[in-house]
Amino acid sequence: VKAVPRGASMQLSSAQKRLWLVDKLKPGNPALNLPLALQLLGPLSAQCLNAALTQLVARHEILRTVYPTKNKQPVALIRPVAQYSARPHNP
Repeated sequence: VKAVPRGASMQLSSAQKRLWLVDKLKPGNPALNLPLALQLLGPLSAQCLNAALTQLVARHEILRTVYPTKNKQPVALIRPVAQYSARPHNP
């Protein structure tokens, strides 16, 4: 695997190509998504939660990767790390 400067587009892996094709055949199909909801009980520091989410996304580039097309071919593009602003939901 060759290192690529971040911000530059790169070729997709064979697994990424398969997932891209599945999405093109059935756009928005949630069949391959794994939704997860967590209920946190007790005191929660929104500042700590936001810091943890930011660090998680910074550590794992795949969570920031989008798949635009370039010359009619899909490419992977890693977006920069963003700061998160999660807010507790009180039903």
